[in-house]
Amino acid sequence: PSHEQQSGPMLRVAFQGERGAYSEKATRELLLGKTGAARAGFGAGLTAVGRPDFDACFRAVASRECDYACLPFENSLGGSIHENFDLMLRYDL
Repeated sequence: PSHEQQSGPMLRVAFQGERGAYSEKATRELLLGKTGAARAGFGAGLTAVGRPDFDACFRAVASRECDYACLPFENSLGGSIHENFDLMLRYDL
């Protein structure tokens, strides 16, 4: 569900990790840019919602607790993150 504010919808975006983690930073930079200003189509911006694991991120979107999830599928050190490919097949999002 989108959360309305004066200047438009506030999107809730799930990420794996805790506040301040690299995954939260990546979520904010991807959707808001490095300046923090909302990109076209993102209204007032976003609320980043930390979840303990990738499956919890998918569940948050499936239950409509969050509008989107920002998750990695490749890691420069570990290669493909197969769990997220499997979760994409499991959840019909």
